[in-house]
Amino acid sequence: MTLKEKAIDKQIFKLAIPAIAEMLLHTLVWTVDTAMVGRLTPADMSGVNLGASIMFTMAHIIGAIGVGATALIARNIGAKDIERAEYISGLSLSLGAIIAFIIGILGIISSKTIFLTIVKDQMVIDIGTQYTRIVFIGLFFLIPQMITTSVLRAAGNAVVPMLAALVANTFNIVGDYVLIFGKFGFPALGAKG
Repeated sequence: MTLKEKAIDKQIFKLAIPAIAEMLLHTLVWTVDTAMVGRLTPADMSGVNLGASIMFTMAHIIGAIGVGATALIARNIGAKDIERAEYISGLSLSLGAIIAFIIGILGIISSKTIFLTIVKDQMVIDIGTQYTRIVFIGLFFLIPQMITTSVLRAAGNAVVPMLAALVANTFNIVGDYVLIFGKFGFPALGAKG
């Protein structure tokens, strides 16, 4: 292996390790959330899991914008066309916001219909619909974060997205605990928490 190849390996690991840590943090949050909801009723667990599946599908669709942005921004940074890279970053955020708005509104409106087509248990339908509507509202905050993460990675910075994920996921876990179980004076919201 030449010195040039070793330098490239280092660069890959410099970007990959924080990205892997960030993905593991997201998996940890999902695992902890599942464990908390698992302490509720089976209907809560079913509604949340089905709702999360719907949400992950939407997030992956929108995440494709981040993938495209990463490639285009990295190319322009490599070509030393920073102005174009900044333009693509802004355009990606705008496009993501528009798509998040459209999918969010459609998701909020159609949540119950979606559940009616995949589940027969009325309690699961009600819980899943409530949960999914709340999560679709959260889409407006998730999408800018996903695209900003892609933009930062394209610019060679994978540490800031990892640290942001650590902070956000910590708040998520604490907030879930407080709102699901009704701690510190907050009402117990169950699956809606």
